[in-house]
Amino acid sequence: MNGWEVCYQAAVFELDDDKLRVKIDDTRYAIDQRLEASLRAHTALGMKERRDMSNALEVLLVLERFLDRHTKAGRPAA
Repeated sequence: MNGWEVCYQAAVFELDDDKLRVKIDDTRYAIDQRLEASLRAHTALGMKERRDMSNALEVLLVLERFLDRHTKAGRPAA
């Protein structure tokens, strides 16, 4: 399992709102680092990994929007 996948799993299963925001940021950073490492090494990511990263970013965006909506409503998300 790649580092970004570990971060992603931790974010998806986090129930504390503040910790979730940090884990979302950590996951995005880990994905960015994976992409940069691939570019520096001049290696192509596999189609599955690219698709997995794209899906992970979409889920993180949904989680972030969910948190934002509930925070604006004045109640915790969990």
